[in-house]
Amino acid sequence: MAMQKKLKVALLFSGQVRPISASIFNLGLKEFTRDLDVDVYLTHWNEPGVSMGHNLSKISQATQLDFQIDAYLKEAFDGFNVVAHESEAGDNWKHGLASEYADILSSDRYSRLTIHSLPQLYQIYKSFQLVEDQFDHYDIVMRCRYDLLFVTSFREWDYQEGVVNGLNFGRAYHPNRIYDIFFWGPPSAVRSTLTVWRDLPQLIHDQFDNGLDQRDACRLLYLGARQSTSVVKSGLVRYCDIYRPEKSVYEYYVNMLYWGLVEKSVLPMVKQEVFRDFYSQSTKQIGFMKTQCLHFLTGLGIYKRGTLVYWKKKFFKILRLL
Repeated sequence: MAMQKKLKVALLFSGQVRPISASIFNLGLKEFTRDLDVDVYLTHWNEPGVSMGHNLSKISQATQLDFQIDAYLKEAFDGFNVVAHESEAGDNWKHGLASEYADILSSDRYSRLTIHSLPQLYQIYKSFQLVEDQFDHYDIVMRCRYDLLFVTSFREWDYQEGVVNGLNFGRAYHPNRIYDIFFWGPPSAVRSTLTVWRDLPQLIHDQFDNGLDQRDACRLLYLGARQSTSVVKSGLVRYCDIYRPEKSVYEYYVNMLYWGLVEKSVLPMVKQEVFRDFYSQSTKQIGFMKTQCLHFLTGLGIYKRGTLVYWKKKFFKILRLL
């Protein structure tokens, strides 16, 4: 029997590089892409940053970071085909903005919490420019951030022609938006979303109201998709989430156990490789983690796939390997 051809996927990473564990990032990304044929495109600011979670008091932390971005990226993307890599100084970008963009960036008409929307949308557009010549050669194009931790493999059935998929269920839900941390779809569907930067002055004044600030990136990305014939839907699997530095790695994965790996009402398979690496980072917390797994497992009876006995055996088999 002939082997099934893998989907050809472009991963477009953009924004600030944030110093999370390069080895854990790499392991998670390899798990996520294990059934895909992947090319990687990198664009980022020269200055590193931290994940602020809309907490502007953390800006000072970002300016105090001192680590080598190129060395970090080499480790984080070890084993991947990095096709293109560009960086830019944030100050140069800001000083070179056209007046209509500069006015939006500095205006007090919008929430201070959306002050980073413009540099984010610009970087997303820059990542599109890196792949533009080969854009239509891919089956799927994915927008990604450097501070994402992936926990499970991509499901081939979790994309459709003409559809922009994002993470918009569970705790991440908000009506009529594209969650800006991660979205994907066929090239024809995601093009107008990746290029929102070009139409930002017009889109920001659109009368569309989804309850978010007019300058919010999630609102503007959704409006970008609406400019085309694309449909916006939530994906069915929470493949990743932002790693917040105030949480330890083990706390992050506990959260992913609770609400992350859920396909609406279906629990997907959890891969041993990711959890083995995770647990090895926190040997002192093994007893705590077993307790958390037990709490999680007691709720599995409500899900459609698998039984409580099956999942207990699977998780404890993983724990015994550590």
